[in-house]
Amino acid sequence: MLKLVLDSYKMFLKNFPVILLFATPLLLLSGISIWIENSETINQGVLYFYYASFVLIPLVSIATDISLYRRLFGYSIINPLCSIKAFILYLITQLSLGLVASAPIILFRYIFVAFGMSNLWAFVLALATNMFMGIYLLARFNILFPLIVQNKVPSLKEFSQYTARSYKEWMSVTFLIYMPYVVFNYAILSPTINMLVINLFAFVFVCFNIKYVSTFRIPEDKSVAIKKIDTKVNSPIANNLHTTKIEKVSSKEKKTVKTTTKKASSSKATSSKATSSKTSTTKKVAPKA
Repeated sequence: MLKLVLDSYKMFLKNFPVILLFATPLLLLSGISIWIENSETINQGVLYFYYASFVLIPLVSIATDISLYRRLFGYSIINPLCSIKAFILYLITQLSLGLVASAPIILFRYIFVAFGMSNLWAFVLALATNMFMGIYLLARFNILFPLIVQNKVPSLKEFSQYTARSYKEWMSVTFLIYMPYVVFNYAILSPTINMLVINLFAFVFVCFNIKYVSTFRIPEDKSVAIKKIDTKVNSPIANNLHTTKIEKVSSKEKKTVKTTTKKASSSKATSSKATSSKTSTTKKVAPKA
């Protein structure tokens, strides 16, 4: 798993110009939103755009991710809307995983505050605890995103087998891939720099997911494999081949029977000729006696 992490960072650095190009609309939209927030403008049109950005930014972020996945997977079409089903499923999965990753923070913060901790320390401790639960689940289930883009969504059983690495391995991914993102998000105070860094660093997740699905294959269900074998056996082509073989065998048998019959008839003709010749010879010799 450590090799996958290292390869992910190499892939990110190697493809950084392409990543920056794809991320430009997202960065511009996020930058405009930050500027409006800090400008304290009262223009209604600008404010409507600011409110709309709360919906637009997540959608543009998903479109950027899908386009980049398709580009790095080598698809000829990188349009994120070429599959509306995949786009909607990607959106639903991202929202669900966001709740899964943030729910432990809310829960543990509430517990720590109930035990008398201050709000700041309760939040810090809840955030640290969440690295072992929520972020761990996020790192594991984020593997779904490239599978959604490839239309290879597995069943829950297949996915659990597919990501069945040790807890230690997934924690290494959590601290080496996702921990820097969390640190940058809370350590960088400038809103603009914060936005640039965390948006660009988030594409490291994309690179890791691509490396994972390119290295490991989804285990195929045995029942599906049996069905495929049955389909191949019962297919019209297989039946035609089987029928052709039977016809060939029967034709060979017919030819063999015909050849045997011809040989038997020829041997009979030969024996009859021999008998007739013997009879004629006997008739010729008999009068002299």
